Amino acid sequence: MTHQPPKSMAYWLLIMCGWIIGTAMIGAITRLTDSGLSIMDWAAGEFWWPSAEQITDYYLLYQKTPESQITAFTREEFTPRFFLEWFHRNWGRALGVIALAGLIYYAARRQIPRSVAPVVIAAPWLIGFQGFLGWFMVYSGFETHMGVDHYRLALHLGGAIVALGLFYWTALKILYPAPRWNIPARPWAWAFSGLLITLLFGAFTAGLNAAEASSSWPNFHPGQFLPAGLCDGAQSPWRPACWVNSQRGVHFVHRNIALIAAGLLIFASIRTLMISRSSPAKGVAVAGIGLVITQMTLGIWLVVAGGLFGDPTLGKYTLAVLHQLVALALFLTTLTALYGRARH
Repeated sequence: MTHQPPKSMAYWLLIMCGWIIGTAMIGAITRLTDSGLSIMDWAAGEFWWPSAEQITDYYLLYQKTPESQITAFTREEFTPRFFLEWFHRNWGRALGVIALAGLIYYAARRQIPRSVAPVVIAAPWLIGFQGFLGWFMVYSGFETHMGVDHYRLALHLGGAIVALGLFYWTALKILYPAPRWNIPARPWAWAFSGLLITLLFGAFTAGLNAAEASSSWPNFHPGQFLPAGLCDGAQSPWRPACWVNSQRGVHFVHRNIALIAAGLLIFASIRTLMISRSSPAKGVAVAGIGLVITQMTLGIWLVVAGGLFGDPTLGKYTLAVLHQLVALALFLTTLTALYGRARH
């Protein structure tokens, strides 16, 4: 075993990071177009495209789900949605092949030192487990839910974020084994915590379609800060379930936690510009401020307008996907700042 991993290993890890981000974007489109339940079989959608007869069989299975009674897709409308889910699954399978191939290659060359061995060896298993979480999420929508369970959706997205973070952090360790960026750790740690909570409620928002609960900013309703009929009138606002199970409660928490996280990220970025002189530190700080402004703009635009290119539906899809993309970019920026923290 070599003591220092080759730089090519970092590039392999970064390729998988990009692949995970692509998977998340495809997953977002799949969710937005109500395509996630179009394949009701774990063995379906292999690396080949099914025949027209097989797709018809899946369409008939889909018609048995509660969701189909509301979406009411025709056979022709079902096919492109089936393709999205099929493509999403196979894109993820391809990532598993990349992870396994990399592990076999570096193991055969005895180039996996102890410093990175846990992540490198776990890579294929992390991707495989993520596939299981995806099926666990999809299965929740077959009988009792309108769509998939928002807790399971958050778990699936969370698994992707964990893998993304581990691969990215390990790539940084290989490329920059001893950074001297002098980035202040404490403000970025607080910002990272706020960002993680925001991402969690963002997943809840997506799973419950909670973005539709309000079309006003900064008040939840025009001239009213708190949402009317908080918790959808089903639960007491004093119960925690109100804030994690209802559209209005989740939306209200997500937008306000996001404001706190944005403030923490901007503060951490400004603090970095004030005390750090290294170019990487300044780059991270400038990226943090730019991404926060972009993310807030996308989020507000999605709530208030949601229209682009003269097509409200396409506009909402585009803004929602971009909103998730920038969130992942913020996650990686914050990880970079924590990796480059001042070491004494």
